[in-house]
Amino acid sequence: MHTKSFKPSLWPLRPGAPTFEPQETIYRVKSTFVYEMWGALCGWITQFSIGFLDGFTELESSIASTLEEIRKVNIIDVSSLENLVENFFKSYAEYDTLRSSKMTKESHEKSLSDAQRRLDGAKLAHEKLDGSMEKLQATLADVEKDLKALTSKKKKVTTLINKYQESFSKSQENVTITEGEIYTIEAKM
Repeated sequence: MHTKSFKPSLWPLRPGAPTFEPQETIYRVKSTFVYEMWGALCGWITQFSIGFLDGFTELESSIASTLEEIRKVNIIDVSSLENLVENFFKSYAEYDTLRSSKMTKESHEKSLSDAQRRLDGAKLAHEKLDGSMEKLQATLADVEKDLKALTSKKKKVTTLINKYQESFSKSQENVTITEGEIYTIEAKM
């Protein structure tokens, strides 16, 4: 009995488009889906008033059930989308707790000071990373320059080796011819 096996062929996504491997196309579609779904969820979230906690709880429940339905179908891994949603609702819960608690002026100032300190720390870390990235880019430029010089040097050395190899071959040929002449002369004696 002949068993058939499916091997996906290459196909263009639209006429005139470059041809893609199916796995690459599936990966791109999955990434686009997660990105589009997050955009849609963000749009959906903005329709709710931040002060309206019941509506927000309803929204969280609705999003959770939507993600559950996507998981049941088991076509796409939505864990990155779930992480984004989870972090959003966690941040909202923290915000709502702070907003709804009656803060004294001192605790308000302390919270503001802590937030400012975290912001300053984040900015400093960002500046360090930016500086590090600039240094790495400069290093990369130097390495590329060195690589170009080495590539040029390699071509020159390869050319010289080829010339010496050619000279060596001619020299070997002359040695062989001369040895043959000597052998012929000795044989005539």
